[in-house]
Amino acid sequence: RKDRWEEHGAMHASRCLNLVVDMLNNRLYEEIREKHGLVYSVSLSWEPFLHHPYGLLTVSLSPFPDRMEEAIERVLGVLEKFVAEGFSREELEASRGPTVKEVEENLRTNDYWTSLVVGIQSRGALPKSCRSIQHIADRYQSLTEEEVLEVGRRALRGLREQLVVVKGLSDPSFSSVSVFLENEDANEGP
Repeated sequence: RKDRWEEHGAMHASRCLNLVVDMLNNRLYEEIREKHGLVYSVSLSWEPFLHHPYGLLTVSLSPFPDRMEEAIERVLGVLEKFVAEGFSREELEASRGPTVKEVEENLRTNDYWTSLVVGIQSRGALPKSCRSIQHIADRYQSLTEEEVLEVGRRALRGLREQLVVVKGLSDPSFSSVSVFLENEDANEGP
């Protein structure tokens, strides 16, 4: 929605995706590591400004070598289920609460403010204004379930078509896989 994009500035997608990434990390850990025991570790990260205007979602996992393909398919299944079914209010609040608390704590430090001011001036980054770094905690609180889901779905749309899998084998007993997802829609306004 255009009015919300204008309220949050260019950080609207960033804030939504920060919450999406947290929810998906919880799901990936529970499903891939705990339930199926396919990996030593699994994590999703989002680099919103690394490849302007696209952003980059990366799933890093350390699967057992003989279960690598199964682990990758299960990860994709978790992401696709998110796109198809969304998330619960409880998942969103479990993500939002710690995020807001961390923001409120960070806002008390000079380093955080310095990084915000430097960030809005960075070359090649999404265009931002001073308004985009005001009232950060309140803006996280004001995000609706619908907005977060819409941005998450846009970022993950067509993920199999955009998928790049990088496999590194350091020795026969350890494998590392990175899954990169680029989507030009994720960072665009309505």
